[in-house]
Amino acid sequence: MLDQVTTKKIINALSRARALTDFTDILDRLAKDIGFNGYLYGTAPITVDLRNGDPFPNCITNFPTQWLYEYVGRGLSEFDVIAHQLYEKGDSPVFYDDIANPDRLEGEFRAARLVSYNAGIIDGIFIPLKQLAGVLSALTFYTSNDRPAKSILTDETIDHLTDIGIHLNDCLHRTGDLVKNYPFPEQLNTLEKNALQWMGHDGASYKEIAERSNRSVKTVEKIASNAYRKLGASSQAQAVAIAIKWNII
Repeated sequence: MLDQVTTKKIINALSRARALTDFTDILDRLAKDIGFNGYLYGTAPITVDLRNGDPFPNCITNFPTQWLYEYVGRGLSEFDVIAHQLYEKGDSPVFYDDIANPDRLEGEFRAARLVSYNAGIIDGIFIPLKQLAGVLSALTFYTSNDRPAKSILTDETIDHLTDIGIHLNDCLHRTGDLVKNYPFPEQLNTLEKNALQWMGHDGASYKEIAERSNRSVKTVEKIASNAYRKLGASSQAQAVAIAIKWNII
């Protein structure tokens, strides 16, 4: 349960965070504790930040790698009705299913939503945060099951999540060393690129990659670990996102 005491503890932990892994660990635990599968924090337009070389953490996430590859790689934010709603209004939380149910969308907007839906991002909540220098930031949580996000969250919980998101926003902008001068990653070899592409495009597991590359699972784990290290990533999702950002995959 996310009450006032727990919210204060999370905010204090964010204030002490000094590395991207600190922030991602906090958000990962928070998502699970409130009944969601994953999170994304980003500045808008998120995909422009990623594709035009602006450094992390303009986007930090543990969304499915398949979604990152398709959505970010294809620049689908132009047809994201949730993003449009937030950019136009940006003053209150938005539940995915209220405005982005695939059955109620047409054309490119439906196709863009189906990319998320097919990646397991079924429902969730998008929480707009305050603007800094005219840029809207948002914190979102998603669920992969058919349970509506509205049934998971109370108004009080949403208020607490908004407070946490605003503090996260301030912390990430305060720790400017995390977002400035993000280096071009060390060159990846062919095996590392292939592994990331299979993870991102197909959502392949280490076992599946091992079968495709005719190598052991242990070897694939080492390949992936080396790729994460070279990219400066703390998770598979972040590694795929960075690789997309630098046009590595």
